[in-house]
Amino acid sequence: MSRHRRGDKKPKRASLLEPSQPPLFSWRGKRLMWGGILLAVLGFWVLSWCDPLGRNWASWVSPILILGGYFLIALGLIWPYLFPSF
Repeated sequence: MSRHRRGDKKPKRASLLEPSQPPLFSWRGKRLMWGGILLAVLGFWVLSWCDPLGRNWASWVSPILILGGYFLIALGLIWPYLFPSF
């Protein structure tokens, strides 16, 4: 049933030398996304030090870190489409 006859051709495998699709994320895009993830995690860690009334430094810094991390993740996702030559 699954035997191949001499005349039957096997399906071709993709060769390593043939051009394939470009990677989904560029090298810089991956670095931007990892930096954004780390920045967002740092922002949530700083958020644990916040004063309930929002009167200390952590209350001001943590939203900036979290939003900056999210921005870097989004920038890393769209980087290949904005700058395809990089």
